Amino acid sequence: MGMLMPDAVAEVGHLLAVVEALDPRAAQELRGGLPRCDSTFGLGLAFFLAATANGARAWLGPKRCRLLERLDGGALLDDLDLALAPRPRRTADRREGRCP
Repeated sequence: MGMLMPDAVAEVGHLLAVVEALDPRAAQELRGGLPRCDSTFGLGLAFFLAATANGARAWLGPKRCRLLERLDGGALLDDLDLALAPRPRRTADRREGRCP
């Protein structure tokens, strides 16, 4: 996977570092819950997509969002919201120069 999606691998590493800074125990749990390429992957993906349907901020909740915003002014949450946005919105945002 690292060779096919180096940016995604780097982003996961960045996210884990942020969570580690906020809550080492939660980071350990997160690492243990990362998806595996086995028979549970489809179910895990469906659950994640359903849980994040209203964006990163709704999924994480106000307390966690405030903690993350203190670290980087909300940049990570903005990136997550963009990544979780429906594909047509992401494509339109890129055409209008609203994302890297």
